[in-house]
Amino acid sequence: MRHRHTLWINALLAISLASLPAAVLANNGNGHKPDKAKHSQGNNHGNNKQDKDIDWGDFRLKAKHMGYTGYKPLPPGIAKKLVRGQPLPPGIAKKAIPGDLGRLLPYYPGREWRIVGNDLVSVVISTAIVAEIIHDAFD
Repeated sequence: MRHRHTLWINALLAISLASLPAAVLANNGNGHKPDKAKHSQGNNHGNNKQDKDIDWGDFRLKAKHMGYTGYKPLPPGIAKKLVRGQPLPPGIAKKAIPGDLGRLLPYYPGREWRIVGNDLVSVVISTAIVAEIIHDAFD
C-alpha cells in the first residue's frame, strides 16, 4: 500500500514540474530574469545567423519603415489579462508575423511570435503561455 502512495506522489510531482511555465523556469542562474531589451538565442528562423542581439527600438523603426504600424492597442480590460507567464486570454485577437518582419526577430525553439493589439508577444506553442511581451512594438 505504501508503495502505491509513493508512486502516486512521484507521478504528481513529475506532472507538476512538467507543467511549470517556461517563464518561471527561465533565469540566468543567479535569480535574475533575462534582460528584456537584448537577447541572444540560437539562430534566427533558420537563416543560420549566429547569436543576434535585438535592439527593440531599432526593431520598431524597421517595422515602421516596412509599413507595419497603425495597429490599435488592446482595450484596457483585455490588456490587463495579457500577462507574462500566463496563458493567452481566450478569444484574444492575434495576428501572425509577416515573413519579412519575422526574420528580424530572435528564434526560440517551441515559441512563436504574434501581434496582439500593438504589442509583440512571444508565446509557447504547446501551452499558449506568454513568454515575452514587447509593449507598443507597432506604434
